[in-house]
Amino acid sequence: MSTRATPAWASLLVALLLLAGAVRADTLDDSLRTVWESLWDQGGTARQTMRWKSPVAYRIHGPDSARHVQHLRNALAAAGDAAGIALVDVSQQADAASTAGLDIEVVSDDDLGSDACVTEYLQVRNWLLERVHVRMRSGEVWRCAYHEAVHAMGIAGHPSGRTVLSYFPYRRDRLMELDQLMLAAWYSARLPPGSTPLAALVVLSDAVLAQQDLGLSPQEARERTAAFRQARLRDMEALAEGRGEIPAILLRSGRAHVAYDAPTQGRYAWHVGVAYLLGAGVEPDPAAAARWFEQGARKGFAPAQVMWARALRDGTGVAPDPVAAYAWFALAANGGNGAAPAELAQLEQSLDAGQLEQARNRIATGTTP
Repeated sequence: MSTRATPAWASLLVALLLLAGAVRADTLDDSLRTVWESLWDQGGTARQTMRWKSPVAYRIHGPDSARHVQHLRNALAAAGDAAGIALVDVSQQADAASTAGLDIEVVSDDDLGSDACVTEYLQVRNWLLERVHVRMRSGEVWRCAYHEAVHAMGIAGHPSGRTVLSYFPYRRDRLMELDQLMLAAWYSARLPPGSTPLAALVVLSDAVLAQQDLGLSPQEARERTAAFRQARLRDMEALAEGRGEIPAILLRSGRAHVAYDAPTQGRYAWHVGVAYLLGAGVEPDPAAAARWFEQGARKGFAPAQVMWARALRDGTGVAPDPVAAYAWFALAANGGNGAAPAELAQLEQSLDAGQLEQARNRIATGTTP
């Protein structure tokens, strides 16, 4: 069989096609990493989802705010449109200071120390935003408006990818594709307020998969996404065990640190337990969920104590033990968990006198099963 040298143009074409495929594959990886990083605040904590209940009243004020009003309105309107919620400007109303849940303040260029702009979540109830205060220097409004508008919607992260939230200046004059994608998913019915980071990742990564320009077969895109979710679950498991790392972009910011204290480990164990219980990025496994809830409970994280108590009460993934469940509900209630007292009272009605005495003895002696 004779052979011929491949023409140079053909080799170049093949190389370009391979490069294009790699770039499109990177689009998926970059987008997945970006939505994951968006779930972490600057201090290095993976947050539960927070969002507004529509409509949202806002006011724009400050000594130099008049010349920035239209730009700020445009940014807020873009964020509201992407999220599918109504934002109403009440700045000119006499009672604006008390009726506006979202307060946009333009401050002097000497204010805010080293920050150009800051968003503070002042009041959150049941993971619904009630009062948010955004401040930005007058000279920085041009680049802060869209960035802070997305923060004001409840997305706290500063990811490395192509979004106005990034520390890197991709765009500052409009929302980018990932911003719109994340806001739409954030306010969708699939992502209720208070969703854990791993549960939120499933919804956000599904939104990424729905993009039309990934340049991958649907099967390959799904497989890569599933692998990414599994890797993030393993990361969270490692953090719950006092090892592992938070996303690198957070460490590069200089404001975050890896916290290995017991309550923080307990929080991450609870996140993992919820993932196994709900099947968020992993096959549902009640027994695994119970193990992680127990680990979080023993680390002192009250929501994990409640979930561990429920598992013991109902026999979900563990042998039922209503006496132990009562003790854990009581511990969570004493720690200030809002859900625990009602659960404790309900369980008390189902215990006989002997069980109740045994449970109260455990509480009195500080004994946990």
